[in-house]
Amino acid sequence: MSSDPDGSTNPAHRSTQSPRRVRAASLSWRNDIAAMVATPDVKQRLQDLGFAPVANTPEEFGARIKVEIARWGKVVEAAGIAGSE
Repeated sequence: MSSDPDGSTNPAHRSTQSPRRVRAASLSWRNDIAAMVATPDVKQRLQDLGFAPVANTPEEFGARIKVEIARWGKVVEAAGIAGSE
């Protein structure tokens, strides 16, 4: 199973709506996805494809992304890889 993070994100504060309304909508969407992923057939299909389904909170996912950026940033720097725009 892959331990790579995979998920959905929203741009931070890029909406004309208040951040509170955007967060409420995002949490509702997240809850719908979490319920779908928890169904036995979808969960099994994702596992068959090599995913390890996890329905964590936005804060938990954000923390995971920060860890991965720090981890892979070191690899990129050590390899001398330069980004492009």
